[in-house]
This record gives sequence, C-alpha cells and structure tokens, in this order.
Amino acid sequence: MNESDILQFIKKHQNTRFYQPVIFKPNVLEIRGFWHDETIAMSELICSYVKNKHVLDVGCNTGFFLQKSIEKGAKSALGIDCDPSIVELSQEILSLLSLSISIKEANLNSFVPPQFVDVVFMLNVLHVADDPSRCFDRFLLHSDLMIIEHEEEHVSFFSVPPDKVETSPRANGRLLSYFEA
Repeated sequence: MNESDILQFIKKHQNTRFYQPVIFKPNVLEIRGFWHDETIAMSELICSYVKNKHVLDVGCNTGFFLQKSIEKGAKSALGIDCDPSIVELSQEILSLLSLSISIKEANLNSFVPPQFVDVVFMLNVLHVADDPSRCFDRFLLHSDLMIIEHEEEHVSFFSVPPDKVETSPRANGRLLSYFEA
C-alpha cells in the first residue's frame, strides 16, 4: 500500500459522498461513508460467516464488504454493481489496497454467478430488482447461504422463510435475513 497514492486518492475524492466507508488504515487513512459506524458493525456480523468461503456481493458498491470478507479469511470475493463509475472507483480502491477481489459491472436482474458460491450478500438491493422473487430464487440456487438486508415489507420477495432474522445496524427498520440453501 503506497501511502502517497492513498493520500492523493483521498484528496481527489474529498468532496465525493461515499455510500460505504473506504478504509485504508482505520481512523487514520479513511473516507467516512453514509452510516459509517453502522456499516462497520454490520460487516462484523455478516463477515463472521465467510472464513474459507467463496463470497459474492450483489450490488457491492465500492466493495467494502468484500474487503472485510477477505480480511476475515474468505477464499475469494466477487462483487457486481450496475453502475460503471462505481465499478471503476471500486477497482481503484482495491488496487490501492492490493487486494485480489474481482468487481464487475453487471445487472442483478440478469447476472448468474459463474460458479457456485458459498455466501451471497444482497444488502439493501433486492427491492430494485425487476422481479425480486425471481432474483432471490436465482441467487439462492447458486449458494449455501444468502444474507439479505431489506425493509420489513419486502419479506414477500422470499419464496422460503429465513432461517434467522435480526435487526440491521445500518438503518431504522431494516432487517438482516439469513437463508440457508
């Protein structure tokens, strides 16, 4: 990690509003994201499931949860996001962190994982799918565990009941639902 490149990146993006935190060195070299502390707390919850697993983050934004997955011992981490500018930004961040994580531009409505993955994250994204129920089923078919952050009214999207539900630390009224295949 080249500190001068990181400082240049932080300066370049000082007026950018990040949805997720960008952490190069905790509390030293970082850009605070929306719900910064809550997102870090949520990463501790959901990344406790990733050791020795292959992880897919659908709607990964800048890849924060993928970064945390690798730090927690995931074998591999793949993310997709539909916004090409976010994908480009995330690749720049991951390059600065020297992390081997793949983030691709893809639409959650049509993307099919290239291989079976152990854990899928769908964090605050399922509600934007054209057909949320169909999308849910497609990703559940390709994984052992799916973790979804959602509003309470979105439970109708699920074709099976969750194995576990807890309150999301990120926002009032959101839930984390865990589905084991």
